[in-house]
Amino acid sequence: SSGINAEWPLRPGDTSAVNDLAQSQIEQRQNCEVKWASEISHMMESQRKNFYSWIMKTYEESLGGKEYAGKIPDYSSPEPQSSTKKEKSPDGDSALIPLL
Repeated sequence: SSGINAEWPLRPGDTSAVNDLAQSQIEQRQNCEVKWASEISHMMESQRKNFYSWIMKTYEESLGGKEYAGKIPDYSSPEPQSSTKKEKSPDGDSALIPLL
């Protein structure tokens, strides 16, 4: 409802106007939360895709303009799968190295 159809001040025991107002405010807050959660989600997705694209472009430029011929993991999905390999460091310890 867009407003309250009640006479003020309320009579003792008349809580329907207060309940209507509270319900209206709860609905407005929930609608606002849903709207902003959706907006933020779309913006984050767009930023993630743009960043990934920028990283790949920068990497290809660092190769002297040649396109990267190796297998590039697809990190554009919401939960990227990371790959690692064990490599010996100069001091003899094993280390996990991320594969790109």
